[in-house]
Amino acid sequence: MEHHSFLYGALAVFSLLTLASGIHVFSRWIGIPFAVGLLLGGIILSLLESVFSLGFFEYFHFSPEIVFYVFLPTLIFESAYHMNFRHFRRIFREVTVLATFGLFLATGIVGFGLHYFLNIPLGVSLLFGALISATDPVAVLAIFKEIHAPEKLETIVDGESLLNDATALVLFQFLLGMVVFKEITLTTTGTAMEIFNFIISLVEGVGVGLGFGIIFSYAIAKSKTKGVQLTLSLVLAHITFLVAEGLLGVSGILATVIAAFVMGNLGRRKLQKETKKSFTEIWQFLGFISNALIFMLLGLKIGQIDFTLYWKQILVVSAIILIFARPISVYFSFFLTNLTRSGKDKISPAYQTVVMWGGIRGALAAAAVLLIPETFEYAELLQALTAGIILVTFLLNGLSISWLVKKLRVIDFSRLEKIQHLDAKILISEKLSLYLQSLLDRKYISTKSCKILLKKYEKERDQSLEFLAEIKGNTKCVREIEKLLSHYALGIEKRTYKNLFALGEITEERFVPLIGSILRQIDYLEQDILPEERKETHKVATEIPKQCDFCKIISILLSKKLAKNWFKIYQKNKILSRMMHYRARRIASWRVIYDFRKLKSGHTLFQKSHIIAKIIKRYEGWNENSESKIAQMETEFPEIIMAERLRMAEQECFRKEHEIEREFFEKGFLNQKVFEEMEEEVEKKEIACCRRKGYDLFTL
Repeated sequence: MEHHSFLYGALAVFSLLTLASGIHVFSRWIGIPFAVGLLLGGIILSLLESVFSLGFFEYFHFSPEIVFYVFLPTLIFESAYHMNFRHFRRIFREVTVLATFGLFLATGIVGFGLHYFLNIPLGVSLLFGALISATDPVAVLAIFKEIHAPEKLETIVDGESLLNDATALVLFQFLLGMVVFKEITLTTTGTAMEIFNFIISLVEGVGVGLGFGIIFSYAIAKSKTKGVQLTLSLVLAHITFLVAEGLLGVSGILATVIAAFVMGNLGRRKLQKETKKSFTEIWQFLGFISNALIFMLLGLKIGQIDFTLYWKQILVVSAIILIFARPISVYFSFFLTNLTRSGKDKISPAYQTVVMWGGIRGALAAAAVLLIPETFEYAELLQALTAGIILVTFLLNGLSISWLVKKLRVIDFSRLEKIQHLDAKILISEKLSLYLQSLLDRKYISTKSCKILLKKYEKERDQSLEFLAEIKGNTKCVREIEKLLSHYALGIEKRTYKNLFALGEITEERFVPLIGSILRQIDYLEQDILPEERKETHKVATEIPKQCDFCKIISILLSKKLAKNWFKIYQKNKILSRMMHYRARRIASWRVIYDFRKLKSGHTLFQKSHIIAKIIKRYEGWNENSESKIAQMETEFPEIIMAERLRMAEQECFRKEHEIEREFFEKGFLNQKVFEEMEEEVEKKEIACCRRKGYDLFTL
């Protein structure tokens, strides 16, 4: 019997995933959000099951345990992992107010509304208000990606949902203990204590998430096996939630959000390019499976409810939430945060409206209501109301959010984006013209085809140049172009540092501050501050230490020789770190100079650009400064610097040797045996070189 139960359960899971894959194709074809299609598919399947008795679905139910401990950590981790810290930091104020003040306000409006209109006890009404205030952005964010909504808007919606889920669940559990289980009494002292416990739960959740996030980020970065890294990330997502929610009794959602945030913004920096791509792909895959099963199962659950008994109550609750609770809580929260903002940092009315209408209710609300015991007097009513609101918001909000975003014109190009678009089209047209000529020279295409296509791309380029000339009619455009090109230069620097780190030419100790410096400069640009307008510059290069007091203490307590040797190693590491820093700056600045000179000479759009010349001059100054710093260190510490330069040159030769051997092997010049022997020879030389490495293991 148990064997058949397992078999039918497995069949149910794979049948749902197969159906979900078909729904994904169908939903894209007819133009509805995937999450909405899944929910409707689950409802239809539930109706078919009741008619045709599809037996094996009885072995796989929608339960809070499955949602909380299997699907929820995956969905939360996947969303938070891809959230950009810089963008989140800018809207942290808004997201926090929405997830705390806005949540409490919405809970109160729903609670008192139900109590007044449906004559439900106030405690029960507030309990429902807490569970139904948890938003689910899955459907909305999927639409945002399809229509290329602004990243700031995506971050607000995603950030609100992640924090909102954590605070809503903690508030729901507090009210559940008070209303259903009678574990909490509303005395002045008791209420103050519970509020204190509520805050402590959130703080402890942050602490657990930080702890697990830092530990696993370090472990994942140190492991060089991709399978181990991906496994550890999956463990991180679930163990954080299980330990926080199950063992410590703190906010598991918030802990998982913080752990994913740390991994996505701190740990991801240390990963190789291929590993980063694998992380993105595997978590998209896990997110797809979790979303597919959770919304299909939710649809199955909703399809089992007899809405004819509660349709009036559902209409009343829908009106309270959609007309009063959600709009008031969102608009008033943004009103408060906009009072603390100035200028363009304020959230526009259009953004506020999209956030308000994007408050779809989903899986967390459905799972939370199932935590209410079936023996509770209002359990069936609350389940019906929750299912009804989920269905209404999915069908009404989910299907109309795309129209609303387009109607409010929040996806229209800004002036900078128009310039980016036109500049890119001009550059692409010029590159394609050169490419067509090379294809013609190699006889890949006919002369007639080449002329037709050249004429087509020249026409596109001329049209783009005309539009660009119209946009450039005001002085603000010059500033926008400088911001665009400065951002491009920073992107070249960032890519160079990543390549150097991947090749082992800079350590993590140097890589992190260099990337941090680039991100700060990008922040300044996004705040409309050009490089010359910055009031302060952050010094990120390592200082070379002199004889320190700590060494004097060692010499007194132990021996002068030990203190001298320790300081020698310490100073050597700092010298090499500083040399590594300026070498990376020199390489990155030269890469920018090279690319911008090529841009200026190779494209008519930039041949007379004074902005290009200005940026080249800026980077030439930085390049000369880095070169002079290295020359100065070479004069002061010739043995250390020369040895390190020789080691790095050797490493570059080894890399090239591997590349040539691989090329010879692929072309058949070397057989497998000879190739492997030669690879081993190079690896032995690399190991010997590393033993002579300038950096000591004793790095502080």
